[in-house]
Amino acid sequence: MRVSTREQDLTRQEKIIEEAKKFNYFIAGIYREKASGTLTHSQRPELKKLIRSLQNGDIVMVEKMDRLTRLPFPQAVELIQTIRNKGAQLYISNVPDLSGFYNENMTTLQKMILDTVQNLLLNLALIQARDNYEDIRQRQKEGIAIAKANNKYKGRKKNTELHNKIINYRFNKNLSLQQISIMCKCSLTTVKKVIKENKKNS
Repeated sequence: MRVSTREQDLTRQEKIIEEAKKFNYFIAGIYREKASGTLTHSQRPELKKLIRSLQNGDIVMVEKMDRLTRLPFPQAVELIQTIRNKGAQLYISNVPDLSGFYNENMTTLQKMILDTVQNLLLNLALIQARDNYEDIRQRQKEGIAIAKANNKYKGRKKNTELHNKIINYRFNKNLSLQQISIMCKCSLTTVKKVIKENKKNS
């Protein structure tokens, strides 16, 4: 389960737990995360932990594809492959699951066709997740431009706690930008921006 900011709530996504129980699955772990879907799994502690714990035959259940990732398509495909390389399968609630059509009497060709269609459905969901993110970003930019033109734009409120953490990790603990991004659960862009602003003001 994932939301982008600390202010958002994961409650709505809890229904995935009940869905797993309906399938009579044993729930090996529940992973809750507040981080951007545009971060790679190495930058998301909970997703990284999930992948590390996967075993052959496990099923990763997610409410929607954008809860798993909003990465650009090539990186998103790489993430899916990382999960599959552990021998695990993906179940996305809003993506048709064709596993019920598989049976021992299927020919190799039939299995290949089902695999191809299932991959196509997953890829479409990955593309849609990224497109939705791009649409949101574009609307934000347009909204900011209109607000600036009308002298009503105040900018985003500074997250003092996060900024102080980044500065502390960088200048007192001498962590790398990548390490800070992981520790603070924020993007590398944010880390670089905060450090740049701090140098300018010091």
